[in-house]
Amino acid sequence: MTAFAPTPAAVPALFVSHGAPLFALDAGTTGPALTQTEVSWLAREDVRTPPRLPAQTDPRVSVSPSLSGVPKVGSELTCGPGTYTGSPITHRSILWESAPRSTRRASDPSWGPIDGAADANHYTVQASDVPSRVRCREIVSNAAGMEEAVSNSLRTDFGAPQLSDPHTGPTVVSELGDLLGGGDPERPGIVHRLDKDTSGLMVVARGPVALAALQEAVRERRVERRYLALAGGRLASRTGTIDAPIGRASKRRTRMAVAGAASREARTHFEVL
Repeated sequence: MTAFAPTPAAVPALFVSHGAPLFALDAGTTGPALTQTEVSWLAREDVRTPPRLPAQTDPRVSVSPSLSGVPKVGSELTCGPGTYTGSPITHRSILWESAPRSTRRASDPSWGPIDGAADANHYTVQASDVPSRVRCREIVSNAAGMEEAVSNSLRTDFGAPQLSDPHTGPTVVSELGDLLGGGDPERPGIVHRLDKDTSGLMVVARGPVALAALQEAVRERRVERRYLALAGGRLASRTGTIDAPIGRASKRRTRMAVAGAASREARTHFEVL
């Protein structure tokens, strides 16, 4: 059988057999020597047809990423990955963002990247983040396209301990977030106070109309509060009324005291069970 050295014009530049490259011809060279039969076999239509690749589809978010952690200075927040449909994700990156605490909508233009935040699943809250609202933005891509999705947001309502505000743990506002509404934007939906280190029921509002109605009911004493308490010693009476206005303590402003500054009416009826 006679050997045949093809030229670039005689055969394609790349010979393929069932999707596997056999050899390539560089421009201006004759390439390897082949027999005439081999060239005819390589030139068949079924060999020259490139392999079919599976169709690629854009990623589409089905479950948004999640943000967890306690948003106080020095604490670490974690951005959990979202779930996407379409072709497998080949790249994922995280962008940490912040906005004023009063921001409500995820599409609000106030959102912007946090300076110095690394592209990572975790972020440590800085003093400069207080007060604000923090979230993470997940950016994913595959061979067909790209998709972005944002997580829930957390309010950084507290930071390092301060003399004027010793509270450093989660608050009702930081835990309920966007569920609250009405009144002071720093304390939305808060109807009444609850003393520090005191357990009890808190009534909150989801909008300004409900907040106004609840606060009016409290002022007019149409709301009744009942407590079950343990007392030591012997009480002089099995029933009675404690009428002692309470206000801010003059020496320790973080505490309340009987007959303190700007005292408010406080009346408690008790009964020994």
